Amino acid sequence: MTFTFPEDAATSTGAPFWSAPKRFPRPLQFSTSDLGHLNFVLSAAILRSETFGIPIPDWVKNPRKVADAVD
Repeated sequence: MTFTFPEDAATSTGAPFWSAPKRFPRPLQFSTSDLGHLNFVLSAAILRSETFGIPIPDWVKNPRKVADAVD
């Protein structure tokens, strides 16, 4: 989308394309100290494990151990 509509893109009327409520996408700065980030990684890993029949270890229930594994 950013190739078609770069950050400085304008609409046919000349208004900025990336104006409210649209926002230009920016990469997320991943942090293991953010519980939401860890939960996302953990959820994705569990879904993949369930899909392929990979056993899920008990340590995944401990956020600190998950953060250490991700780091």
